[in-house]
Amino acid sequence: MTEPVEPPPFDLDVRVGRAGDAHVVALSGELDVDSAPPVHAAVDDALRAGPPLLVLDLSEVVFFGSPGLSLLLGAHERALGAGGAVAVVADRRPVLRPLEVTGVTAVLDIYASRAEALDALGSVVQRTGSPATGDATTADPATGGPTADPTPTTDPGA
Repeated sequence: MTEPVEPPPFDLDVRVGRAGDAHVVALSGELDVDSAPPVHAAVDDALRAGPPLLVLDLSEVVFFGSPGLSLLLGAHERALGAGGAVAVVADRRPVLRPLEVTGVTAVLDIYASRAEALDALGSVVQRTGSPATGDATTADPATGGPTADPTPTTDPGA
């Protein structure tokens, strides 16, 4: 008699890096209750390090459970609260389906590629200024650099 062969477990690989101003946390494997703690730690570290611009690349995730939904929503709230943003890369059914069914796609910005997500976060920086400092600046279309505030802030009683 032969022993049953169990399929190998899909471990979760967590890779952390930077792309310009954004932190990138890329995952591959299964994101479930057992594998979520190291992902939470990586996201916490990235958001603490600032600026609060985060790409969560889930393009290589083969299973996405409710701990993943909680992780994404929590990261989104924290980044917004700090003046930043989260962009999620998801292009496969194991991740997209739970996001769609739960309505999370209406809350999070989902992109088909890491390049699209990074471009979107770059737009956040241009539109709102540096999230690390919270300075609101406007980009000068001619130079790409910041423009001066056209409204002087003088005290009329001075």
